[in-house]
Amino acid sequence: KIVVKSQESIAGINQRATITVFILSVLFCSFNVTFIATYFCFVFNLPINETVYWIAFWLALPLNSACNPLVYIWRKEHMRTYLRREWRRVTTRKTETHRALTRVLTVL
Repeated sequence: KIVVKSQESIAGINQRATITVFILSVLFCSFNVTFIATYFCFVFNLPINETVYWIAFWLALPLNSACNPLVYIWRKEHMRTYLRREWRRVTTRKTETHRALTRVLTVL
């Protein structure tokens, strides 16, 4: 019975990992199509719109890199839990610091 449970657990982990890799691959392909098209035009000396060049190099490539951590945060429960906990810690600390400063300033 324990073996069956662990096999089901591994199957669930594998399925989630496969979906995550699929999402990352779709994003990678989507963002890099403009880069590949721009590079193709450059290699074969084809005219290219400056807007397409700008989108390919200054928008699509950075967005591809920026989306990876967001996908992992979205897909992995332990990362979401960690970020929530850290966000609460940081925002609570800011509030405590603000209260302490307010107390000090009122004494002065």
